[in-house]
Formats: sequence, structure tokens, C-alpha cells
Amino acid sequence: MLQDIRRGARSWLGVVLACILIPPFAIVGVEYVFRDGFNRAEAVITVGQQEVLGREYERAFRQRLDALNRRSGASVDYRTAKSMGVVDIVAESFVSEALFRQATRDEGILVGDPVVREAVRAMDAFKGVDGRFDPQLYRRGLESAQMSEPEFLDAQRTELAAQYLSESIGGLESAPAAIVDTIDRYRNEKRRATFFTLRASSVTELPKPTA
Repeated sequence: MLQDIRRGARSWLGVVLACILIPPFAIVGVEYVFRDGFNRAEAVITVGQQEVLGREYERAFRQRLDALNRRSGASVDYRTAKSMGVVDIVAESFVSEALFRQATRDEGILVGDPVVREAVRAMDAFKGVDGRFDPQLYRRGLESAQMSEPEFLDAQRTELAAQYLSESIGGLESAPAAIVDTIDRYRNEKRRATFFTLRASSVTELPKPTA
């Protein structure tokens, strides 16, 4: 399976550029999601042609906040969560996911439904005491995450595709020397500047023009 996916990556350079030359993205209005009267059907994050709606962001934020409350044993409100950077963390996670999704799509990396479902059934969180997949635990997990099954499966598909993309890059034995040199020069490029200080005391009167 992994070998087939790796063959889907058209070239070493293509994979690298897919991760480096990212599409433009915008994060607007994420804080307005929590205000009354805000249209949660509007996009608050745009990455290339992909959009994250206000209701999607709000749900992800509340999931992160619930997890934070469970770990800390306290009740963290929005203002405190914002000061801790949770608002930005959730937004950045959406951007990263969208970038990986576009990179894998551009490289032709596809993860079919059987692979996704097999990965889900192998998750320890959904296994019962007998070590087998438990549908009830699965449903409770979706309810706890406030996600529908299609949404959860789509998220797992993106995660698997991103994993295959990373393994494809890491599994390459070598890259063309010209490309390595070009990237190395770009990353380690330096500028040298020379300057001098001109003091007012060293400036003499300019001679009068002769013409």
C-alpha cells in the first residue's frame, strides 16, 4: 500500500514544493464566532480554495476547551483560553490540515474508504476489554467529540494522507544535487553590508559653483 502511494508522488521536487510553496491563506473573524448574531455559516479561515466555516471553528475550539478543562480539573472560560493562545492554536491547526490536504491532493495521494475504516478499527480508543473494535465505544467517542461519522472519517483520511506524504519524503534515498544545492543556498543565504558614520564636525563648506 505504502509503495503504491509513494509512486503517486510524481517527483521529489514536486513533493518538496507542495510543502514549501503553500497557497495564500487568510484568518479573519475567528473571535467574532462567539458573539451573538454572527453568521456561523460564513468562512472565518480560507486556505487556497478551502474554507473553514464559523460553526466548524467554534466546535473545534469548544472541543479543545473541554479537553483543557478535563486535564486541568478547572473551568477555563473564553477569556482565559484566549490569553493561553487556544484561539490561535485552533486556527493554526485548521490551516495546517488544509495545507496538508492540498499537498496530498496535488501529489495524487489518495486514501480509500477501506484503508480509513481499517485504521479507525485499529484505534485503541475504540477497543473493548477483549481487544476488539467496539461499535458502542466508537459511537460514544463521536458524541464526545461532537462529530458525525463522515466528518470523523474525513479527518482521519486527511491525517493518513499527511502521514503517507511525510513518509514518502523521508523514504527517499537521495535528491538531485542541483536541487539540494539550491535549497541549501536559499536557507543559508546571507547578506553582507558595509557602512560608515559621517560626523557633522567632519563636513566642510562646499565650494561655490563656478558656473
